Amino acid sequence: MKKKILIVDDEPDILRTIAIMFEDEGYDVITAKSGEEAIEMAYSDKPDLIILDMVLPGKNGKEVLAELKNDTSCAKVPVILITAQTQKSYVASLRDSGADFYMAKPFDIYELRDKVKELLSDGKE
Repeated sequence: MKKKILIVDDEPDILRTIAIMFEDEGYDVITAKSGEEAIEMAYSDKPDLIILDMVLPGKNGKEVLAELKNDTSCAKVPVILITAQTQKSYVASLRDSGADFYMAKPFDIYELRDKVKELLSDGKE
């Protein structure tokens, strides 16, 4: 059974690029463009991993992450945060957010692919 990835970003070009890459890698990909849509899809579609941009319309990535990590049905789903913010205090706050990994924009798409594979491997690779 294919692993399902929820990609959340309000920038259409970034969303499309990431989605195409993971579809080509054989993943089932679903996308959201806002914080509220991300939460709704996480609950209804039960992704195996979430790639979450921090700056979103409505609820921001930090609010989305907090809500998902406080819900038993989503708490164990790995989350990779993507952010354009690079201030030390902001990055430090991401480390304590409950995310499994974070990447700064612009990010290396191949590094993202490798991190997703690692987080979804379940120790089988």
